[in-house]
Amino acid sequence: MIVNSAVTSANLIIIWISASAYVSNNLKAIGKRFKLESQALTGLMPATTLCIGACLTYSFIAALNITTHFFGETITFQAWVPILTLLILILSRNEILKFYAEFKKYFRISQLKKFWSNRNKKNSILEKILILCLLISIIGISYRLCLPVTWEDMLDQYFYDSLQISRLGNIDLDQYYRLGQGFRTGSAASFFDAYILQLTDSWFIPRAARLVSLILVIAINIEILSTFKDISPIRYLLQLVVILSLVDIWTISVSGKHDIYICLLELTTFRVAMLSQLDKSINFKIRILTYPLFIGIVSMFSRLSSMALLIVLLIYIAHQILSSSFVNGINWKLVLIPFLLISASIIIFGYICLLNYIYKDNPFYIVQPPSFLRDLFPNAQYVYDLKFWRYKYNLHNIPRIFYPFAVFLYSSLGLEQIRYFAFRLSDIPFIAENTYQLLSKVGPARLVHSITGFSPFVLFAFSRSQKEKLASKSINKNLLFIISWLFIWSIGITYTRAALASSILLTTYGIAEFKLHRSDKYRLLGAFSIIKKSFIIYAIISAILFTLWGFTNLRYLPNIFKYSNIPYDRSKLVEEYIVGLNKNQNTNYLLPSNDFQASWDNYKPTSANEKTMILVGAPTEFSYFMSHGLTMLNISTDQLSNAELSEIHLYKVNSENKLIEYNKSEDL
Repeated sequence: MIVNSAVTSANLIIIWISASAYVSNNLKAIGKRFKLESQALTGLMPATTLCIGACLTYSFIAALNITTHFFGETITFQAWVPILTLLILILSRNEILKFYAEFKKYFRISQLKKFWSNRNKKNSILEKILILCLLISIIGISYRLCLPVTWEDMLDQYFYDSLQISRLGNIDLDQYYRLGQGFRTGSAASFFDAYILQLTDSWFIPRAARLVSLILVIAINIEILSTFKDISPIRYLLQLVVILSLVDIWTISVSGKHDIYICLLELTTFRVAMLSQLDKSINFKIRILTYPLFIGIVSMFSRLSSMALLIVLLIYIAHQILSSSFVNGINWKLVLIPFLLISASIIIFGYICLLNYIYKDNPFYIVQPPSFLRDLFPNAQYVYDLKFWRYKYNLHNIPRIFYPFAVFLYSSLGLEQIRYFAFRLSDIPFIAENTYQLLSKVGPARLVHSITGFSPFVLFAFSRSQKEKLASKSINKNLLFIISWLFIWSIGITYTRAALASSILLTTYGIAEFKLHRSDKYRLLGAFSIIKKSFIIYAIISAILFTLWGFTNLRYLPNIFKYSNIPYDRSKLVEEYIVGLNKNQNTNYLLPSNDFQASWDNYKPTSANEKTMILVGAPTEFSYFMSHGLTMLNISTDQLSNAELSEIHLYKVNSENKLIEYNKSEDL
């Protein structure tokens, strides 16, 4: 397993670096071809190309796994993995060397030392506090990285789907649906994780991939911040702390949820789309906009909330094309390649959408179809009712016309977190109880679960003077894009985790806009009004408090330092997590007996060609204690009659909690 994990990790890294190198050299060639004065393409900083390369790698792996499972084939670790890895390295050697030269140019250690030595010594107190917060965040995220389960949704969604996909064996996707099962339409991330699980059975590598995604999210935002003039070192440090202090970052960034993947895909889409403003040539725009359109489509099929981004992106692309120059005409060869690429991505990633339409009468599965499309799918099957989600996660008692502004302000000011703290302290001071009751009149029905992904720094993105606004047309377009994106998001289900990318972007613009005067010792906004000064102090204090909150929440997670977990035992850690969850959240998740786990392991197939084992009547959480096989809560006799029983072997747990073979003639 260790060898498989090492080789698979090397395989993914080499594909990623090769893709990044190709993108870097391609964009550099485009910049030279169109003689751009800006260095944005002719000397592109590596963060953007690394992000594009990561998105392309993610897309390729997910598409490959969807395609193979279409034919009922599960990719397993074989000799071709190291051979392919070596072949890719040899073929892309020159591209990688060119990319390394670009990378080295921007990240010389001497430049970093010079950059750090130029920091403002007069901000040393704030600087030390921010460094301490950064270290605390790193410790908290590193601890979560070591745990197999850190979020409840993993037990029946997201990573659970990846486990199911990785254990399908000879069952193809169509047969899986005929057994009454299904995947969410936005399941590309599950297929990506499943590819890793199929090759390694390692749960750590998918979490490590999320950590890499988080690092890339930070890197691309730092690159965006660096495009502003006169950015002091402390702003970069502040940006790091603020991003890592977001509740939706430290809770789910290294869990089995897919949100950090989506955040990276969306940020990369935005960043590359904005590069299309560098030249008015229609051929230039076609070349550049192919990247964000492809990544935006992949993002939508990874989580349906990315439809908001895709809608705005399509409007933006239409505007860019209509406002472009047609002096040299359209190179139709350039149009053909994007058309084929986009068509292929829709066909492959949209296959799950098609299955959901055929078997569930719902192309938006697992959620209910949107209200304006509901009449088209009268028999739609779904797991989650959108009305119930809106009740749980949206603000209440807000007139619809004011709702977008209200939800933005509520989350930006961290009022949901204040409501949570007021609830926890409601038995102590009188004011805390009143604060909780007041905020609960508009706050979501589910406390501190949905609107926690914004920072007060987003408000500074709109604090530029009129003169600055007139002088920065590109920034105005960028902000208009983000605002439109947030507006479409605000008319749906407004948990801010779905708007994490846009909120981080606004945070970046906000940090770039507020003034830090070097001549002031501790007056961060000496030239600003008292109100603005109060907001910046409030924003910094919020980042510090949320960082500490993330660290103190580690006490609710399993203890990895117990002697019983050495050597590392992921089943024990999952069991400890579920026990704690049942105790603290009043949930009712079931734990399989030790006898069951031992019995199930004895039935493990010896080859990939053997029948796929299915445990009937088992809750989803049982999958986390199984090394192979599928779990299905219910299978009717009609579904069994429609399935190819020659490909599966059915089992169930009897009343004595023992594993027995399931009689196919029985009716559950």
